[in-house]
Amino acid sequence: MYPGTKKDFVRQFVSEGCIFLELPGLELEVADFSNLERNHLLLSKIARAKAYASWHLKESDARGSYPSTDLQDYFDDGRSRSAAMSFRNFERLFRVAKVGDIIIVPEDNGFQSKLYIGEIYSDFDIEDTALVRQFGNHRVPIRKVRWLRKDFERRLVSVSLSKQLGGRRAVRPVPTDTFGYQLFKLAYQNFIFDGQAQYAFAGEKYDNDPAATVPGIQLLTYALAAANASLSCPDLISKLGLDELRDTGLHRKGLITFEIKFASPGGYGVWQQSARVLLIALSLVALSGCDWTSDEAQAAKVVNSGGDLSPEEMRQIQDSYQHIVSNLSPSKIDALRNEHRKAKKGVGFESKVKISK
Repeated sequence: MYPGTKKDFVRQFVSEGCIFLELPGLELEVADFSNLERNHLLLSKIARAKAYASWHLKESDARGSYPSTDLQDYFDDGRSRSAAMSFRNFERLFRVAKVGDIIIVPEDNGFQSKLYIGEIYSDFDIEDTALVRQFGNHRVPIRKVRWLRKDFERRLVSVSLSKQLGGRRAVRPVPTDTFGYQLFKLAYQNFIFDGQAQYAFAGEKYDNDPAATVPGIQLLTYALAAANASLSCPDLISKLGLDELRDTGLHRKGLITFEIKFASPGGYGVWQQSARVLLIALSLVALSGCDWTSDEAQAAKVVNSGGDLSPEEMRQIQDSYQHIVSNLSPSKIDALRNEHRKAKKGVGFESKVKISK
């Protein structure tokens, strides 16, 4: 989504949590969305709004007389190629875009410019409008956006995705089948998509001591190894010690990337082919950070608040978690808790997984 032909609207987009097109005075009715036969009327409304925008965005000494407010004067303009292009942008933003869609707004075309990344969080209502200073007393229809990232630089995205963010169209769809993982990684860091999953663990207290990153690595390596073992060779959980299970290399099964990024602040990132494996590992990490008794740990329920997995998949995750916990000796649990404490002390290791009784 481009912030206007003159890139004028970025600040309002971000400060007011919205996005809009250069369509001031676009007076919408519910029938414009429910009756496709009214498209010719909507095209005329868009042509008029474009005339208003063009007049307001010109220098004052080049404006001439104010455009006509009579909709009938725009019936012919509504058939123009320009109106048709604006109509397609309108459709993409107000008819096609849905709750949960990711919005990326490039500040400009520069290599080091910022990208603002957000998510549409409500269905469009014709009452959703904003007053835009550049358009005088005219209001524009808006889509409401929750901004997730306001500090990301365009130079950090792949060349192929950066090309997708170019072009002259005000609203441009980006295919998730090709760029989904990149987009979700930019927007959320923690997500499940098409069976795969990624999770980021914070390390906000890192103070340029490489050794401080080791306990977090050890904890995550074991959690991933145990999760995979519970699904393919569950007997190993009780038979092997922590280091022995790590040495099997099971932590690498299905692992797409394991990132260690510490630049004060930083953290760890895990991208797994199996969302089930990652959720089992997350449950163990959460367990290592609390002081539950063995009975409390056994009774715990694993819940995925995102609702991305089926009840059957969640049942399998629950079974795997309970198998691991029931086969961890007190000394192994203490060792995991010690690694968690060291990771928290050393780098401020933290996850957003919640523990509740």
